[in-house]
Amino acid sequence: MNAPILYIPLAIEWVILITALMPRLLVGMFYNVPRFALTLWFTYFISSVLAAAAAIVITFWALLELLQYSADTKLLAGEVGSQLGLWLMVSVSGVAIALVNLRTEPLVEEASVATQALAATAKPLGVFQKVQLYEVAFPAPLAFATKISSKPAIVISNSALASMGKGEIEAIYWHELGHIRGHHNLLKSVARLVSLLTPNFRASKFFRLETDHLVELTADNFAKKHVSEKTLRSAREKFLE
Repeated sequence: MNAPILYIPLAIEWVILITALMPRLLVGMFYNVPRFALTLWFTYFISSVLAAAAAIVITFWALLELLQYSADTKLLAGEVGSQLGLWLMVSVSGVAIALVNLRTEPLVEEASVATQALAATAKPLGVFQKVQLYEVAFPAPLAFATKISSKPAIVISNSALASMGKGEIEAIYWHELGHIRGHHNLLKSVARLVSLLTPNFRASKFFRLETDHLVELTADNFAKKHVSEKTLRSAREKFLE
């Protein structure tokens, strides 16, 4: 058999190792360089996903070889019995795919409804650094980066515009632009999806929480390149966290 079956336990061991170490080693680390911290979190996460994928691919590879070269029925039955673990992994993979669909469907529907509602109520406000600005009616200061009509947009509430000075509003625009330039909504969506699919794993919980915190620090650092730290802090203090 040419399939490198020995790599399967190694790949699984790597997934377990990363899952155990991420909450212990990375939480609270590198807040002074949040972009680097985000890179570490996602590098570890992607490596564990690739390891799991490799284990599944090798499993199917081994099973295909088994079916191809074991023409004798009795021999085939014996080989299948001896490699029960491979069949179990295939079964678990199928169940996992079904669970992914069940868990992500409400998330997709929720995001679709929210986007449609936002597009219906937001009013064009202008353009900032080639990004469309929108105003929404909301009783408290609120601002966020999103997509409207498949294009990046910054949404800010009317109460925020009324409660802040020009410099503070500009600081918030730069902060939200930092989210757009860093594709932070995508990163947060990935972290949320991981947390949704593996709710009982401490690593996935910390992955989501750390991602949420680190993207805010990264957006703040981006804004500080264009406005003073004092102005940004003053503006941020007026917003919902």
